[in-house]
Parts: sequence; C-alpha cells; structure tokens
Amino acid sequence: DLIGQSQDLGRSGTSPSPPAPDRRAALVVWRRESDRGRHDRASRPHCDGFGGAKATTIPAKSPLLSDPVDLPVKALENISISLFLPKATGPCTCHPQATAVSLISEPGNFTMGAFTPASTFANRAFISLVEVEPVKPTRVIVTFGDSITDGTRSTNDGNHRWPDVLAERIQATGGNFAIVNAAISGNRVLSHANAVFGEPALSRLDRDVFSVPGVTHMTVL
Repeated sequence: DLIGQSQDLGRSGTSPSPPAPDRRAALVVWRRESDRGRHDRASRPHCDGFGGAKATTIPAKSPLLSDPVDLPVKALENISISLFLPKATGPCTCHPQATAVSLISEPGNFTMGAFTPASTFANRAFISLVEVEPVKPTRVIVTFGDSITDGTRSTNDGNHRWPDVLAERIQATGGNFAIVNAAISGNRVLSHANAVFGEPALSRLDRDVFSVPGVTHMTVL
C-alpha cells in the first residue's frame, strides 16, 4: 500500500515444529499479474541477494533480511516473490491464511521464468514481511488482530480483506497512510491456542506493531 523505490524482504527460519538444521534459499522478485498470483512475464526479474551473495543459509529459529531490491512500485500494486529451496526444509514457516494462491513447481530452480505449477496452496511460505522505502514520509496504520483482520473466508487473490478495502479508500481520498496487516487467524491475546496460530498478541506486539517503520496508528480487531 506504499509508493516506493526499493524493497527489503524478511525471511524467517522460525517454526512451530522442530526445524531443519538450515534453510538455504535464493529468491527473485517480479511484478505480479492479477491472474492467480503469477508474475508478469513482460517484466524483468529482480534478483535479490543476501549481503551480496546470491543465496544464503538461514539458521534455525532466526530471521534474515535481504539486500534491497531496486523495484519501484505504485500504491496497491502487487508483487510476486519466487523462492528456490534446493533441499528439504523441514516444517514450513508459513502464514496459514494468506488468502492468496502460491504456485509450487516440480523439483528445480524456476525462479527466473514461467512454469507450469505441479500444485498450489493458499499459505504464505517463509516470507514474513516486505519493507518498502516510500518516496515521501508516510504514516503507517498497523491492523492487528485475528481472523477477521487476517481475511479468513475472503476470496483468494482478490485483496478483499477489510484492511485492503481501507487502503483503497485512503488512496482514493489522497490520504497519506500505508496499511500493514499484522493479523494472524486464530491468534489469542494471552495464551497459545495452537502453534500454527502464532505467538500470543502481547508477546508479538513489539515486533509486529511498534517495530514497524513509520507506524503512527494501530487497530485491534
């Protein structure tokens, strides 16, 4: 929901289950078509790196931030992120309610071009955030909560979660706000319901709200 010039991608090695010893990966960023999350074949791939290296190993239970990607984006524009994982990773560090379809290839590195998916799923795997550098100072609203805000039962690839609609309304009126959706379906305030539903809200409040660059407002729903 930002107009920006460059982006950093956060990848997470944390997992609710015992993780694999390491997760070695490479990633590529594309502009995205509206058709079920596929990348725009007319655009060029933007190869991301990690400290100048083309691939990296993420230690178990550790986050990692990529190098910036020089990819200007418009407000409300979609991007597609391609990951290549050469080895079995163990349990996936996934956001279970992505409300967006991810494409899974046959074995091999298909990050640089189109491919016929072997399967799909509606989770967000390994990527925990995308940071966008705005072209002008922008205030950020973090929407914090559970399934209502996360978008459960919203149409996959439709961007019809209520924070998406809020972002569209703000852009339509010329407002200088960006929306960051930090909701997790099934999340609780104080206790762990199930590992897949994330850490309790109070435990993740500092990381997921107060540490977001530019945050000035938050909602809880």
